Amino acid sequence: MQQLCKLAGAKDVGMVGTRDSRLQIAKDLGADFTWNNRQDPDWEKNVLERTGNVGFDICIESSGTVPALLSAVRMVKKGGTVVQFGTSFNNIDGLPQKDFYSKEISMVGSKGGYGFYPKAVELLEQKKVKIEPLITHRFPLSEVARAFEVMDKRLDNVMRAVVYCNEE
Repeated sequence: MQQLCKLAGAKDVGMVGTRDSRLQIAKDLGADFTWNNRQDPDWEKNVLERTGNVGFDICIESSGTVPALLSAVRMVKKGGTVVQFGTSFNNIDGLPQKDFYSKEISMVGSKGGYGFYPKAVELLEQKKVKIEPLITHRFPLSEVARAFEVMDKRLDNVMRAVVYCNEE
């Protein structure tokens, strides 16, 4: 997602997360900043200082957690957009409706880019996005059940898993 934002011309693209290994990958792929929110109890305030405490134009929530979505709502600027990209089926308790009114926030749900697969393939063919650093696990077809288990249960710090159809 970060690489696509940069390709679209976004400035000051960053990632907030809880795992240093993933934050390092974000840096390696061109993040302008990263922040470990587990290591900084005032992370929202400190990250917002990058914007002069105005907020970000767009906040993309990718973890699928309610606390992260609520942080995105707090960190987006007046007239900004929050994109819910992370997979979640939870109800959102504590959604600050006043912020949607007073800050005039737009919220968009995204299920992985419906209709954009041809463009994604084109970007991969042109080597404009790097996916290899995001693939943390590889499985032969004979271990497809294990691959699904690792992804479903988020085992072993998995980001993306690939199942190879040829076992050579």
